[in-house]
Amino acid sequence: MKKTAPIFLSSVFALCLYLSGMNVYGQIPDGYGEDAYKEIDALIEGKDFFRARDLYRKNEDRLTELHRLKSGFFLNNVFNRPDSCIHKMNMLLDKHGNEISDSLKFRLLSIGHVNYSKIYNYRKAKETLALLLSEYEHWLSDAEEQDYKNTLAIWTALENQPGQQIELNSTVNLKIARDKAKLQNLLVSLEGEEQYFVFDTGANLSTITETAARRFGLKYLPGTVEVDAITGNEIRSRIAIAPRLHLGSLTVRNAVFLVFPDEALAFPEIDYQIHGIIGFPVIEGMKEIEITRDDRFIVPDKRSTFSERNLAIDFLTPLIYLKDKTGTGTYTFDTGAMSTMLYDTYYRKNKKELDDTYREEEVTIGGAGGLISKKGMYITFTPEIGQKQISMDSVIVLREALKKDNPYLGNIGQDLMAKFEKVTFNFEDMFIRFD
Repeated sequence: MKKTAPIFLSSVFALCLYLSGMNVYGQIPDGYGEDAYKEIDALIEGKDFFRARDLYRKNEDRLTELHRLKSGFFLNNVFNRPDSCIHKMNMLLDKHGNEISDSLKFRLLSIGHVNYSKIYNYRKAKETLALLLSEYEHWLSDAEEQDYKNTLAIWTALENQPGQQIELNSTVNLKIARDKAKLQNLLVSLEGEEQYFVFDTGANLSTITETAARRFGLKYLPGTVEVDAITGNEIRSRIAIAPRLHLGSLTVRNAVFLVFPDEALAFPEIDYQIHGIIGFPVIEGMKEIEITRDDRFIVPDKRSTFSERNLAIDFLTPLIYLKDKTGTGTYTFDTGAMSTMLYDTYYRKNKKELDDTYREEEVTIGGAGGLISKKGMYITFTPEIGQKQISMDSVIVLREALKKDNPYLGNIGQDLMAKFEKVTFNFEDMFIRFD
């Protein structure tokens, strides 16, 4: 559940030559569709999804049905088209099952169950993941097998539960409260009970403490899940459904929560307790949200438009495509993070310049389960937004890996958002707009 292809620029040049030849001679060069597919596939494999999407659009008519289905499946997944993604998965398995490898079938199932969960078909999510574990368990490491079994426990618990619903009759405009850790909180209410919950697009599932779960009358489901904490320890949590919660005039029904022991979301070093986290599935269900510089959280009753399509989702983590002076690349976007943090992938890409300009320091980062220290440095990061360079001082760059095989350059936080009057996230047309 848990690369930029080095030939991309030269391939764009080759693409121009091919297109020029087609205009002159009116025909497609032999093997061109196959070459285009291989490049698209390499970009997807390296999680360079935005470039893969653009190349796919240019060459879709030249690809075979099999290649369109394969590339389209992965792109539909990250650009939040779960129905289309599921359709392509079933087409590949049913119509082209004899033409595709077992490794591809494994990947289809490993992604397909997540897309079933996005449309709240938890029973099909369970069946798809159970099939994966039945057919491909021998392919998995012990850690991967445990991850999948944890997720299977979630889908099994939810299989007879109704899907999440968002009821919005008019624009919601709420004040965002900053807690002791400066995190963004929204007031969640239900029949006289009120509690501020952290608002966090980086949370794959919503989370709540045992005490808050009792107060809001969450319905516990069978089973437990082991969740990895940032410290490397595991947190045993339970699965629960919130039959109804309110954020202002907006009503969320049947939201899924992981219930943590209170101490798992406690930070005694600073006398700080998180009571709950509104995670990505609830936020995505709102379809469009706006966050303003003066700390307002808005869910408009009429959605806006934007020409760029710079938002993608890896599993349940939002991704943004950004340009800075080192080039373009993909970053995770976490509204729950106070500060932007750049990963060791960014450091390796810019090692010489960074080592010549900045000094190494110990940096401390925190998350569920506590605080850890890593070797890193503080730099000036200059992303380009709307053809304008934005300067961000004292941004952490890690020299050590936070997690293995991370393809992304960093995680964008609230400090970039604070440079603008308003940031809009649209999960239907898949864009982030900075105004």
